Order: sequence, then structure tokens, then C-alpha cells
Amino acid sequence: MRIARVMVVDDSAVIRRLISDTLSEHPQIEIVASAANGQLALDALETTVVDVIVLDIEMPVLDGVNTVRALRRSGRRIPVIMFSTLTERGARITFDALAAGATDYVTKPAHSNSIEESRNNVRINLIPRVLALTGVAPWAEPGNSAGVSRSAATQVAAAVVVPDEVEQPAQVHPALPVPATEPLLASPTQPASLRPSTPPALSEAAAPSSPAPRPGQSPRSTPATTRPAPPSSVLPSAVAPARPAERTFPPVALRPGVPSASAVADSGTRANQNAVPKRASAAGGARIKLLVIGTSTGGPEALNQVLPLLPASFPVPILIVQHMPPIFTQLLAERLDRVCKLTVRESAGGELLVPGSVYIAPGDLHMEIDVTGPNAYTKLGGGAPENFCRPAVDVLFRSAARAFGSGVLGVVLTGMGSDGRRGAGEIRAAGGQVIAQDQASSVVWGMPGAVAGDGLAEELLDVHVIADAILRRISPIASSHSVTSPVNATQPVAVRRSNT
Repeated sequence: MRIARVMVVDDSAVIRRLISDTLSEHPQIEIVASAANGQLALDALETTVVDVIVLDIEMPVLDGVNTVRALRRSGRRIPVIMFSTLTERGARITFDALAAGATDYVTKPAHSNSIEESRNNVRINLIPRVLALTGVAPWAEPGNSAGVSRSAATQVAAAVVVPDEVEQPAQVHPALPVPATEPLLASPTQPASLRPSTPPALSEAAAPSSPAPRPGQSPRSTPATTRPAPPSSVLPSAVAPARPAERTFPPVALRPGVPSASAVADSGTRANQNAVPKRASAAGGARIKLLVIGTSTGGPEALNQVLPLLPASFPVPILIVQHMPPIFTQLLAERLDRVCKLTVRESAGGELLVPGSVYIAPGDLHMEIDVTGPNAYTKLGGGAPENFCRPAVDVLFRSAARAFGSGVLGVVLTGMGSDGRRGAGEIRAAGGQVIAQDQASSVVWGMPGAVAGDGLAEELLDVHVIADAILRRISPIASSHSVTSPVNATQPVAVRRSNT
């Protein structure tokens, strides 16, 4: 039986013990070391074999972000899971850690006075990640990670426990090689040698205007949110100085009478989901009118490898589900917006889908498509989680298949679990297309692996070529699309007020 060897790093002895005891309940997890700060953790790595590190963010001597940087500078590729607070400050620091090379994160329960609640958070959210990132389990659904309990005290006593005393930080050798991987959401000024080659642009038309982020309100208290139409100047030059002048485009027309494929998910059998129609060739198939993307663990970096390579003239709307809590999805949208030619926003609900618009589902809300006449709008709701997730990829994919039929291109990127498998089946049953990230370039090959295992992925691709594959499947219609037509640049994007 394979064992995942874990190091726990937190300046709180109580938190270290809580994490260690709870992880140790699983028969395939062993706590081999614990440390009170990043420097002590780096010292322990010199003598201890570790498969994954659970790392706090704010610690004395050497904090979590700088610990990750030191790890990556030393050439160590050990997976690192950040233990973050569910606050804006915690979210921003977590993104800094991901940019420095952290693998994933788990949020601490907010305002929890219950030890058992904190333990459940570790069981539900941390144990599956430890198992998946160490390869002990290919992937695990959140909430299905419980194993046979064993004596936590026995295991912790046998572990290497680094003392709490503060030591002087050791010097990190700058001459050691830096890993060749690109940083998360890299700056547009990053040297060309460190960025992937850009696929051919469809044209030089400008990106569409998009509604601004929500002005100081959260949709968490209601199932859906609405807002008035924003002014046309929604992108200050300080946010994206290199972006072309903003324009708006006509709404995307829906194909009349698109078929519903809900029976695929409702069938409850993988055999039925495998019975999907073969696709037509990319050049001769149905015209793609909507791109939907689903991802989870490793998703921020995967999205950074795909979205910045899409041109400002991208001719269809893009909707994204990334498994993240509130606040985190807003920050993800902001960071992607800074490096993309397209305008990326966290959805507030009710936005009109226009070519080149990019909306990310907000944390804790499902995102669907609401169709009225010839137009389509985003729709947010607080329905029950699917696949233990809200937002869920299956919800978005299912809605996209019903609204756009064969005009949907679904992309499933790295992620833990199987969210997106049923939705991908609905897209294929409606005549749409599905591609997925390959195992070699995925942080966790759970979601794309589930899609591939059911025979739903038409291509399995390295993340660095997925943008090119998207353009290849959409480009045959680019020349006849109206994205280069003159438009009134002062016209605001329409926003529905009746989002329910």
C-alpha cells in the first residue's frame, strides 16, 4: 500500500496538531515532519523525504510565499498546498503563493469555534488533495475521502517534529537553477523566451466592452444577482494599458430549436454517456457559437496558459467555471484580465453574451445561460452543489448544451474529481465538441481523465497547445463573422435586470 508522506508547516502548535491528527486518520497518509515556520521546514527537508507540504501563509522568520519561492529556486518540485484564510487579504497572498509555484490551496473555516468543524474541513478538502497530488489516489471526490481510522498519536509520535524555536534563516543560493515552469498569471512584460508561442490571431479587431466588477456588493445572500447597465468606459488604462480601444458587438444569435441533451446526465450510466454522436471535422462541422471551460486543481495556471493566447477579435463568448470560493474568483478574474487581450470579469449575473466576452462563475454560485428571444445572458443561482461543487462545471455545460446545441465547444482542464463528465456528455449528445487536457500536463488528471475515460474527449492535448486547438476549431467561421464590422464604441453592453 502506497503512503503519502506529509510535512505540516504552521506557526500555531494547535493548528499543526489538528491538521496532523486529522490527516493521520487516513491509512495512506503519514505525517513525517512538522515545523513552526518556513525556514525550519526547509532545514527539515535536508534530512526528511516528503511527498507533499501543507503550508501556512503568514508565519515568522520565513512566511509561506517566500518558503515556496525558496523551494522552487532550490529545484524541489514537491507539491505544496497552501492553508489560506477566506479573506481578501488571504486570497491575494494565496494567489501570490500560486504564482511563486504553490500547487493548490485549502481555505480555513471562517469564524469556526468548533474543533470538529475544523477537522471536517481538513477531511473534506485537504485529504483528497494530499492523496491526488502524491499519486496515492488518481483523484478523489471532495467529501469521499474518509478512510479507516488509525491511531494519530502513534503516527505523530513517530514523525520527525521540528521544534518551535526560532532560528536564523539560512541563505538561499541564487545560483541554483530556477524551474523552467512559467509563473502563474505572468506579467505581459515577461521575456518572450519564457512565454509560449502565440497562435495565429484571427484578426486585429478590438475586444468587446464588459460590465465592470460588482460595485461593493456580494451575491452570496441571494440565489442570483442583477445590476444596471454600466458606463462604456469600464476599463481604466492603468489596468490594461496595452489593450486596444474597447468596442461592443451585437449579441450572439442562438440556433433556433436546439435539442436538449439532459437525458445523457439523467441516465446515470456511463454506457449511455459513451453513446454520443461522432463529431464532424473542425472545418466542416457546426459553427461554434460558445466556448465553455471547466477546471479545478491547477486551473489558475492552466487558464493562464490558454486565455492570454486568444486574440482580441475572438468571435464567441467564453464562460468559465473554476472551483474556487468567493473572493478568490473575483481576484482570479482581475489577474487574468491584466494579462489577456480579452476582457475577463467575474460574472454578476444578467450579462448579455457577446463575442469576446469572458465571464468566470463567482464562488458559491452556479452559472447558467438564460435565453430570451435571440439573446443569451448569464444567470447565477444558489442551487444545490453538484459533484460536491458550487459552481459546478456540469451545471454550466448542461445549460450551454441546451441553449446552443451543436454550437458549443467544451474544454475540460486539470482538476480533481469528475465534475464536467456528465456535462461533456450532454455537449456531445447535442452535437457539440469537447477537448480535454492530457495527463502529462495536468496537475491532477481527475476531471479531464473522467471525460477521457468515457470517450467524450475528441482530443487530449498538452495545455500549451489548447489555445491553438480552440482557434483551429473556431477559425473556419472567423472570416464570415461580423467581429470586424464598425460598431458604436460608446454603446454599453446590455445587462438584463430580470435575472432570476
